[in-house]
Amino acid sequence: MTSSNRPPVSELFVWVWLPGAEKPVVAGRLYRDSNNSNQYNFNYGNRYLERSDAIPLYAPELPLRRGRIDPPAGMPMAGSLRDGSPDAWGRRVIIHRLVGKTAPGTELDELTYMIGYKYLNDAEVLQVLANRPESQSVVVTGRGGGSELQAIMDTVSEVKDVKHAYKAGIKARKGVDY
Repeated sequence: MTSSNRPPVSELFVWVWLPGAEKPVVAGRLYRDSNNSNQYNFNYGNRYLERSDAIPLYAPELPLRRGRIDPPAGMPMAGSLRDGSPDAWGRRVIIHRLVGKTAPGTELDELTYMIGYKYLNDAEVLQVLANRPESQSVVVTGRGGGSELQAIMDTVSEVKDVKHAYKAGIKARKGVDY
């Protein structure tokens, strides 16, 4: 577990499994923008760009090129990196730092997935959430989570997909889906 005196994560390396590869390789670096602490930019690594088998992680957001790549407008980081990340790096720090903090609200996206895939110890998460300050609201998103997590939450909702454009072949649209 991370020490509570440790500064927030400001950078991490993004690894990718290239088609047919036996091992992942470092594709680039995701780092906190020095002018906007709520934004993370991405740079492909020079060695990765020099590879003959290099591919873009997600061409619409992260085209294969040199230099800083900003996230789409209004997003803290490229959605493809957010979706593809193991989630444990930042969420584990957030959960640990909840103890003693009095922020009015904290959102823990996909926490239930992290518990389900054993990225996080469920007993540890439950203990931290159960011992949070009374004034603090926590929003946990994701499917599942189990009855123990539901028991300590103040509100539990279930969203059901009735109809979705993707099933009709309509791809994600800027301004609607991201």
